[in-house]
Amino acid sequence: MYFLFLSSSYLPFLQSCFFYLCPKQGVKMDELETNKFMLVHGGGFGAWCWYKTIALLEEAGFKVTAIDLTGSGVNSKNIMNFSQYVTPLTDFLEKLGDGEKVGCLSQISSHHFLLQDKPSYRDNCYERPFLSSDLHHCPEVIQCGSDCLAIAIVTDITQILQIHWLTMVLKGPEVILVGHDFGGTCISYAMEAFPCKIAKAVFVSAAMLTNGQNTLDMFSEEVGHNDLMRQAQIFSYANGNDQPPTAIDLDKSLLRELLFNQSPSKDVALASVSMRPMPFAPILEKLCLTSEKYGSVRRFFIETPEDNAISLPLQQNMIKSNPPEQVFRLKGSDHSPFFSRPQALHKYLVEIAKIPPSPTGQ
Repeated sequence: MYFLFLSSSYLPFLQSCFFYLCPKQGVKMDELETNKFMLVHGGGFGAWCWYKTIALLEEAGFKVTAIDLTGSGVNSKNIMNFSQYVTPLTDFLEKLGDGEKVGCLSQISSHHFLLQDKPSYRDNCYERPFLSSDLHHCPEVIQCGSDCLAIAIVTDITQILQIHWLTMVLKGPEVILVGHDFGGTCISYAMEAFPCKIAKAVFVSAAMLTNGQNTLDMFSEEVGHNDLMRQAQIFSYANGNDQPPTAIDLDKSLLRELLFNQSPSKDVALASVSMRPMPFAPILEKLCLTSEKYGSVRRFFIETPEDNAISLPLQQNMIKSNPPEQVFRLKGSDHSPFFSRPQALHKYLVEIAKIPPSPTGQ
């Protein structure tokens, strides 16, 4: 299909055309917590929507990945649930390096000792005899130099002291996640699943949900006060009209006014031939978000005040209900700042990347 060809094959061309706008912004990569960005598109969009942001960040020296979530962009697979929808994102995070924050463990060896033996720790670890009371206070945490910790999980099995050694490498987390629109729900899911690999999470006019909430809850609040959104929505009922919708699309004649009211005509044309229906099942699934995992990742929100899809009051309600570390405002931006305000969006993303790690290591 034409729009699939355009989405995949023209992306490098679109990026090269945009390079002349890229500022030569000096960023010292070795001073950053991470130099990697993962860009996650919103509902109906695809990786193609980030072409300006990719060009700007790469020109500044960052490593950037933009994915097509399942059923989006050039990914034409059918899905049944939210976990299938975000599989490209979770696969990417699973394959990242093993750099981890405090609290994330990876087993490296297992040793058995007779009870009368004294376990010998690694050469650079603090040593002390194991006491019988240790069996009631495991896991034991022993500092191993400045770059790792050793954790001994102790079990008493038929008079044999079994010690499972695990290490905690104190490297920095691997990537900054950026989510737009429904991509905010997706990166929230990833924050809960892979908190140790995510340095920061940036919500760009995105769904920033609370525990137990689904995206439909948030969007229903908007639709109730947004006649334009209500008029633009087109539901598909592949399982019959008496069943929940299977997909949601947008009226092409209303795209500019709803999503791109401040964006260049070229980008509106690109979107009109590239956007696809959004699977409906993921919108219905409630997120389980814990303070220990999701809450350990630093969050930032970028407001888009001229947004006709997720209005500024709704954005501010999400911020109030689930406060991020810092809020930025892209003046003059519509719902799609990667088109309408790419330079300003880039500036904020770099600014967020430069924020040093928090003293607590979170």
